[in-house]
Amino acid sequence: MAGIHIVDIEGAINWWRERKPSPDGITACAEVRALAETYGLMV
Repeated sequence: MAGIHIVDIEGAINWWRERKPSPDGITACAEVRALAETYGLMV
């Protein structure tokens, strides 16, 4: 069974960060926050 690797999550985070950059340099969009939660659990 194929799985999702942590590198895939990093790539998705970076993809969303490019498309919806932080307006204030601190706050991340909802998509990045959701992926970051998954990333944190994987670490």
